[in-house]
Amino acid sequence: MAHTASNVQARLLKKVLSIVERERLVNGIDETKKVVEFVHPEELKVRLIYCACSNKL
Repeated sequence: MAHTASNVQARLLKKVLSIVERERLVNGIDETKKVVEFVHPEELKVRLIYCACSNKL
């Protein structure tokens, strides 16, 4: 059975949704709070450079 891109995407989304639902039920995650904190890649570079420099001191 050939898997089209949309079938693969649908299966992935279903799996992700089941994990999110399970974790919310198990851990009692508050739906009004952030799940992840997005940081722009350029900001991550700055943080990594700062951290690396701080560790050398």
